[in-house]
Amino acid sequence: MRGRQWIATGGRASYTARVLPVARRLRFLLRPPGSILVAGAFVLAFGFSLCRRAIVMSDEGYLLLQAADMLDGKVLYRDLDAFVAPGVWLLLAGWFSLVEPSVIASRMLALGCFVATIAVVHRCALRLAGRGAAAGAVAALMVFAVWAFPAWTFSFYSPYAVLFGLLALERLLAWRISQRRRDLILCGVSLGLAMAFKQNYGALASVGVFFGVLACRGEARAPVAPALRAAFADGIAIAAGVAVVGLPLLAYFVAVGAFGAAFESLVLHPFGGFLGRHDIAYLPLSELVQKRAMAGLGRLTYGAWAFTHTALRFDWPQPLVRGIEQLHVILFWLPPAFLAAGAALALAARDERRRFDAGLLAATCVAGCVFLGVFPRADFNHLMNVLQPPILIAAVVSARAVARARRRPRGVFTALTAGAAAALALYAAIGVYWYADLLTTLTAELPQKRGGVLVSPIQQQLLDFEISRIHQATRPGEAVLTLPAGAMLNFLAERPMPSRYYNHYAVHIAHDRGAGVVAGARAADVALVIADYDDFFSERSKLREYAPLLVDYVRREFAIDFLLGIDEQIFLRRRAAPLPASEMLDVLADCDTRSDPLGRRSVRDHLLFRSLHHEFENGAPGEIQRVVTRCRLRVPEAATLALQVGYRQPTRIDRDAELIAEIVVIDLAAKPPRAGILLHAPISVGPALGWSSPPGPEFRLDLSRWAGREVVLAFRSSFRGSAAMNDLDFSGFAMSWQDARLDLVPAPPAATPR
Repeated sequence: MRGRQWIATGGRASYTARVLPVARRLRFLLRPPGSILVAGAFVLAFGFSLCRRAIVMSDEGYLLLQAADMLDGKVLYRDLDAFVAPGVWLLLAGWFSLVEPSVIASRMLALGCFVATIAVVHRCALRLAGRGAAAGAVAALMVFAVWAFPAWTFSFYSPYAVLFGLLALERLLAWRISQRRRDLILCGVSLGLAMAFKQNYGALASVGVFFGVLACRGEARAPVAPALRAAFADGIAIAAGVAVVGLPLLAYFVAVGAFGAAFESLVLHPFGGFLGRHDIAYLPLSELVQKRAMAGLGRLTYGAWAFTHTALRFDWPQPLVRGIEQLHVILFWLPPAFLAAGAALALAARDERRRFDAGLLAATCVAGCVFLGVFPRADFNHLMNVLQPPILIAAVVSARAVARARRRPRGVFTALTAGAAAALALYAAIGVYWYADLLTTLTAELPQKRGGVLVSPIQQQLLDFEISRIHQATRPGEAVLTLPAGAMLNFLAERPMPSRYYNHYAVHIAHDRGAGVVAGARAADVALVIADYDDFFSERSKLREYAPLLVDYVRREFAIDFLLGIDEQIFLRRRAAPLPASEMLDVLADCDTRSDPLGRRSVRDHLLFRSLHHEFENGAPGEIQRVVTRCRLRVPEAATLALQVGYRQPTRIDRDAELIAEIVVIDLAAKPPRAGILLHAPISVGPALGWSSPPGPEFRLDLSRWAGREVVLAFRSSFRGSAAMNDLDFSGFAMSWQDARLDLVPAPPAATPR
């Protein structure tokens, strides 16, 4: 009977009885508050999937380790070196007092910051341009969260400072409508919190709010003098809000005896440590028309993390790679363009009642001032740190431009709208690919008690190996010195840092040439040093230049235990007796590497020493390859040539492969020049069997017979056979002449006459 009725009505009765009630219930999800709940859940899931992935060995490591050490009674600035406002340290330390310290625990705070930032941007865009702008701002933030990854998804001071700067803007926009003094005080509290997390971002946001208050008071077509007096009173209310945050912090540092150290670290040190010494140039627009791809360091400096870490990037066609690089260049110049457009639209929105649109102008002022925080280190990471406010302005400007184009259709508005939509679609398409890649490649959980985040299986195995070796080499509570920024290893292994310096870049330790680190390491009786093989790529000066006392301490009192990975790090153990103190001269200062058209000879600067690399092609078994480099020097009295000879570890090598190191001395003073063999040494070579490889043999060769003469040292490398390297190793198989130097033995002191 029911079947006949359904057929007779064409199924309409069943549809009405069953489907429509469900549709009415689902319609709730399309209207507030249902839509807000759905969108919030989506944003939360999206943010969580990113926040639980990747690990930042440098900045994240030292923040977490210092926060954990604060629970043991150490005081920031007095006992722990830092030059950024204390907000994130206090937040992390407070959180770790409630939960077990771990990377994954800290990421829950980062997730809260990310979701709160989206909520505040949504609210500001809703006030300025309606639902469309708010939805567009949220979508753009999610797209560029992938481009920014992991800058927005770990507990770092910059995202918190930007969040509170945006919250100050939101309260300013609320006050523009309500005119309630409470909103101004809350605006000041937000600015105080922004300064408490990063002093320059907070100060820049305060300047933007100042101009915003003037804009709101000067918006109406009324006399200027009363508006200025009112703005002065508004400033007092905002300052009171800032004091609500600032005075307790000030009292805290006075109470713990760290006020002087905090003043030096937060006020004096940034000006003396950064200006003109650690700047990175803003990416020029001319890079957009370059036909060649970015160089390796340029891509690391100005490229997204996902761009250099996605699994399939090496298989992409070169035009696609270059196109993505150009999107990076455009991303540097979109914020200034949208900020200028925002100011222009705000100033053009005048009528008989108002001089301009104060809401949009105030938002543009705050966003523009915060964006100046990209300087002086204008690399891609610092660009993303201040991109959230310009995204808000871009969404508002785009929404208003679309609305204006609908009212007065013009070709230029249509073209601009279409161009903006196409650009966002491109960024979104790349972001979706990267996001999917991150979800499928960062899948291995760090097993350490303080880990918990997901990384690539290779990084998980490498970190697990490092932590196990640290545990084998040290006792619980024994300090480990990690250079220059490996504090994450200390945090995961639960081993303290031996001094108040947790990062060892120039901005931290150049003032005393590394003496403070050495004193702390000796006081802690450090037996294990873990050093990066190379300096950080964007560091202008090298560790050997700005911290020679620290480098000298490591080189004389520690010997290489093993090399880790593909020239990733060096584990050094304390020597039974330090090497004697003697002057050293660089043997590789004047070498003929530039004359090699194939680029098989190169002198490279590393963290602790320089090395000469002789690269070999993947030849056929039995084929002999030779690479020679000639270095010119004058031999002083009582000089010993000291060096280590190693090779870049292959994954596969012929069983009967042969590697020979030779040094020939050519005496230029002889007529004709005479040559003599100083070293002939077969080097035992084999494939990598694990994460570590032993150091090469050390040689100390007497040069006394050439004392006072100008000579040429010919470093000759011979390789017979073929070798295959790791897929991620682009340098190829090579012999490495490491730390080649002249040790000058000082003359014994003259006997004192009796």
